[in-house]
Amino acid sequence: MENDHLFADIPSSSSGDSGVSPIASYISKDIITASIANVDSQPVPNYFRNVFLATERAARYKFSHWIRLFVYYGGVILSSDDQHLATHILHVFDEEPFENAEKYRDIKQAVQKYRDIRQAVHVNVEWIKDTIKKGCLQDDRPYRVTILPK
Repeated sequence: MENDHLFADIPSSSSGDSGVSPIASYISKDIITASIANVDSQPVPNYFRNVFLATERAARYKFSHWIRLFVYYGGVILSSDDQHLATHILHVFDEEPFENAEKYRDIKQAVQKYRDIRQAVHVNVEWIKDTIKKGCLQDDRPYRVTILPK
């Protein structure tokens, strides 16, 4: 055929019938490669720029996926030595009995050493989820954790 040279790089079909023509698999491979190249060239949005998050130990394990996404989108997870820099504190529950405040003692001590803990906003994981889903930093007021009185 006179157009055989046009299909020279397309792999020939194997003896088994895979259900996909060699041309279709060749074309789809190029499309997938082009899609990956486009994704890699786009910068990652910094939804959580200037947000420094302290977490309780249980939240680190329970929400590890969301914490990784938080970092991916520009947030900073603080080590135990730097928790006094927290702008937000991630909790597991939406409401915390005052008696449970003891489990946050390490965060409180670090924060109180440098400033009042009330300046750090106590939020639940929905704040991170909704920020990523909606594509911009959400107001943290609807996501604040309530500390129940004694």
